[in-house]
Amino acid sequence: PGLDGLEVCKAIRSDATLAHTPVILLSAMGEGRLAEAAKSAGADGFLTKPMRLEEVRSLLTERLGPK
Repeated sequence: PGLDGLEVCKAIRSDATLAHTPVILLSAMGEGRLAEAAKSAGADGFLTKPMRLEEVRSLLTERLGPK
């Protein structure tokens, strides 16, 4: 509570037991700003709202691998 997604991502990355957990951010922030912020926070990827289901599938497959 009280944290935004970027802060949560940074906290995950700073915790040795969670550091390798894949993190994908979803935001209404403009793509250019989000790309920079996601990289700075250590996210594995990002999507901007509104997003298409195919974008979600593609990013998850790319980052997590096929089933």
